[in-house]
Amino acid sequence: MKDLIVNYENENGQMIKQEYDRIFDFTEEMESNKADIPMLDYGNVTATFFEKRTKNFDTIDDLYHHCVEIMK
Repeated sequence: MKDLIVNYENENGQMIKQEYDRIFDFTEEMESNKADIPMLDYGNVTATFFEKRTKNFDTIDDLYHHCVEIMK
């Protein structure tokens, strides 16, 4: 079971899907210095939490901040 499944549109208009075992894995990746992480301004974001609840976000940055808040 994945805690977070993210679909978003990249700069080329392609829809990308990424899955994370834990929400922390997503936030940790976004805080890393990796070159291949999603850009914060990528849009049309749909996140599925715990394979049940789906929520839409304007950008990856909005999703990141939401995840930080729910981990508090």
